[in-house]
Amino acid sequence: MSITGILLLGSFVLFAALMVARILPALLALPFMAAWIAWCAGLPFLTWANEVLLGGALRLSSAIALVVFGSMFAKVIQKTGISDAIIKKAAELAGDRPIAIATQSMELPPADVREVAVAGTWHIFDGQYKKRVLGIIPVKKHKVRVLNRNGVVCLQREGLGAIVCTKSDLQAELKSLLEDTVEYGTTGGELPGLFAYYGEKQVNLSGLVNREQVLDLMKMEAELLPDNEKIIVLAVR
Repeated sequence: MSITGILLLGSFVLFAALMVARILPALLALPFMAAWIAWCAGLPFLTWANEVLLGGALRLSSAIALVVFGSMFAKVIQKTGISDAIIKKAAELAGDRPIAIATQSMELPPADVREVAVAGTWHIFDGQYKKRVLGIIPVKKHKVRVLNRNGVVCLQREGLGAIVCTKSDLQAELKSLLEDTVEYGTTGGELPGLFAYYGEKQVNLSGLVNREQVLDLMKMEAELLPDNEKIIVLAVR
């Protein structure tokens, strides 16, 4: 490799490192790099000034104008509170029709999606569809979506089962759900993904290794709840 090639490669690495380390802004690093490359290539000063500096600026004029005016417009929107108002209004509208959001998320016909439970701020939606096994046998499947009161999808999985109960019958219902959804293999029973919803709280039980841990944890979670507090537990894959 020639000396010129080494200088060009070294300058590129140097200026790139300065930009990555945020020591030198790209607004200065790129013109300096262009000047250095032109000098290494042996371009006369006037050629560099006309072709690289002025010609390059003219070619990038549209992009520069978009960046400058776009940033000014974004700052105006932020200062006047327009962006906050749009976000707030969109969240309110989304919360008013969560079934439309769930339907869009599942990519299913609206007739196949229904709201199956509500607990606190949580809306649970079930969408039925058929999947062919080996391309021949149709098997009914369920998609599950959980939305909060702002219309945000907080869980999207394949549904295996669910219970809706109060704390008085939580243990019995949860045992039945686990018996129906545990999958047995060569290493024993494998728990499904489990999520509990009540009030404003979502509890992820999927990290627990056996049903006794699930039952004990949910018993502790439910102790401080009112007797009539609705609890939803989902088993998902």
